[in-house]
Amino acid sequence: LKDLWAHGASQQYSGRTLYPEIAAYNAYAHGTTFQMPVFIIQGDEDMQTPAVLAQAYFARISAPSKRLVLLAGGGHRAIIAMPDQFLAALGADVRPTVLTH
Repeated sequence: LKDLWAHGASQQYSGRTLYPEIAAYNAYAHGTTFQMPVFIIQGDEDMQTPAVLAQAYFARISAPSKRLVLLAGGGHRAIIAMPDQFLAALGADVRPTVLTH
């Protein structure tokens, strides 16, 4: 129980401490033109970073190659909750591009 409490307390602390910076973050401030491949892999049911926002950002960027992969049924931590699907996306979508560049 002590570990569970500590985990919850750490999540609350991180949220309070980082929220102002996270809320102010603007991906567009870094520009929309990249000289390297760009990959976005995320859950299609992500409530913290909705897929519609990722799709809008993805549509505006230019890169030598780019790929948006939405993991069906995945949430904000799809990389943790869906490791097999995430690894499959890396193998199918990222690895071939990296090997050719």
